[in-house]
Amino acid sequence: MIWIIAKKNNLKVSNVPRYGDITDAEYAFGLLLSLAKKINFSSSDLKNNIIDPEKYIGFELYGKTVGVIGVGAIGRQFCRIAKGFGMNILGYDLFPNQETADLYNLKFVSLDELLKSSDIISIHAPSTKENIHLINKEQFEIMKDGVVLINTARGEILNTKALYDALLAGKVGACGLDVVECEDILTNQDKFLQKDDCKIVSCLEKTLLNHRLLTMKNVIVTPHVAFDTKEAIERILATTIKNTESFCTEKIQKNTVI
Repeated sequence: MIWIIAKKNNLKVSNVPRYGDITDAEYAFGLLLSLAKKINFSSSDLKNNIIDPEKYIGFELYGKTVGVIGVGAIGRQFCRIAKGFGMNILGYDLFPNQETADLYNLKFVSLDELLKSSDIISIHAPSTKENIHLINKEQFEIMKDGVVLINTARGEILNTKALYDALLAGKVGACGLDVVECEDILTNQDKFLQKDDCKIVSCLEKTLLNHRLLTMKNVIVTPHVAFDTKEAIERILATTIKNTESFCTEKIQKNTVI
């Protein structure tokens, strides 16, 4: 919305692109590793004086097929890590890049083929109108039983109700989410209680489902912090300073201007 308003009013806007591609990809893989090895689960049990190795049986990533939805800057970094783990990599992107495919032994396929063939799916697609509920009930139905799903992109890409139903049915075996729909309400319930507009009311069901996801042992939910590393913050600050200097000298960087 801000981009539309700025363009309409002939305002120049700069952003900070690609500050967290490595950071976000590493975080997504961290969620995957924690689910695959049940790290959070076993650590939590131990803190409660519970040790039950049979409950902590995980799986190896080597040789598994991972589907990467959105092979942009972050998706490419995720592929780089997956290649190091010896995984088979499938990718779905509107603009497939052959150089990326060759570099990471990646095979670009249709979204349906990726969903049908992947043991693990990691979402790195951008937030666009077309991507809202890109993964809905129909998409979950064609996935492998017990698929592991990771989303560090945007919560709106996943239909929360469809995800919850897929978890209950065992279609999704485990899920790592750094983003969820209506996440601002999940993390700030006082804000919800102070508003009554239609947009907020429409989030009631999703917020309830988000709270149920928080109670599931095969689900990890974190508060949209995949970007949060020392290095990424330093890049944000450095680029912001350059953008400010560019505005002051009227030499605005082309790749960050509408």
